[in-house]
Amino acid sequence: MSNWYAEEFDNPKGPNHESNPFAAGDAWQENQNVVNFDASQSEFRLEGKELVVTSGSSLPPICIKSGRTYQLTPVTVTLTYSPPWAFLIGGVVLALVFQKKCSITYFINSEIAAALRKRRLFGVIGICLAVAVLVAAGLAEQPVVGIIGFLLALASLILLIRGATGLSISQHEDGTEFWIRGFHKTFFERLETAVEAT
Repeated sequence: MSNWYAEEFDNPKGPNHESNPFAAGDAWQENQNVVNFDASQSEFRLEGKELVVTSGSSLPPICIKSGRTYQLTPVTVTLTYSPPWAFLIGGVVLALVFQKKCSITYFINSEIAAALRKRRLFGVIGICLAVAVLVAAGLAEQPVVGIIGFLLALASLILLIRGATGLSISQHEDGTEFWIRGFHKTFFERLETAVEAT
């Protein structure tokens, strides 16, 4: 599943950036910093637009948000999965009982990582301001101010979502194999090319 909010990262300098014909291109930079890997020895397999991994796996050195292979930063995260029926039947308690965890290490371009951190920071600040505005609106009995607080909270929530990596577990098999989704389309294009070359 592609990240609908990641298209702006297709252009390393941003969606409105115009290339300088006299400057070294991004393709040249990428070729100079490409990181090779042996797909036959990797700890994953491709199934459609998802990766099937085991907990503790390291993904290939390709940015999950843009497909870039330079200026990469490794990130280790623990993803969690609970079956939807568990939450519907028993709420949070039953969902926690059936929860499965998968730890993976992925790579992300350092510039994109910085941009995502900034979005999350602004999102958190916005949520705090929204709460303050809503409290003030309640005390002053000002519905218009309350609407502003609600809109601020909504905008901040969008920022938090856009600041996330988007990786998630779609399913698992006995808690040993996990299907991971949420990668950018260019990540899969590079990965599929590497797998076909082995």
